[in-house]
Amino acid sequence: MNRSKSKRRNQNIEIMRIILMMFIVMHHLTINGYGLQSGLIGKSTISISSSYATFLAILNSLFVIGVNVFFLISGYFGIHFKLNRLLKLISEVYFYSIVLNLLAVLFGFSRISLGYIRKIFFPFLDYWFIYAYVLL
Repeated sequence: MNRSKSKRRNQNIEIMRIILMMFIVMHHLTINGYGLQSGLIGKSTISISSSYATFLAILNSLFVIGVNVFFLISGYFGIHFKLNRLLKLISEVYFYSIVLNLLAVLFGFSRISLGYIRKIFFPFLDYWFIYAYVLL
């Protein structure tokens, strides 16, 4: 099949996107998994002045670049608005919100409350990245 030049994928850019995705995962792991965020707000045994916290902060400053560059690449190649894709995204957010939250209640990780019901039926209030994606 003969594709036009603008439709061909650039392998270097695709490899870079894969690496950037790993950077984004490592950013979230550093912040949430290794406790940098809880250490910064004082809810952890990690002290801000400790060498471990400094190491995590340096790592995070490198990994967070992946988020910005990933958005730049996506913007360069163009994000085209399609209503059916937006509706599919919204329906997926609702589906996963309802199913995962009900499973959390079923297995005892959460209890039903008025706030929890709000979280289930208004997932966009908790998932800021959906707003960002829609606005982009």
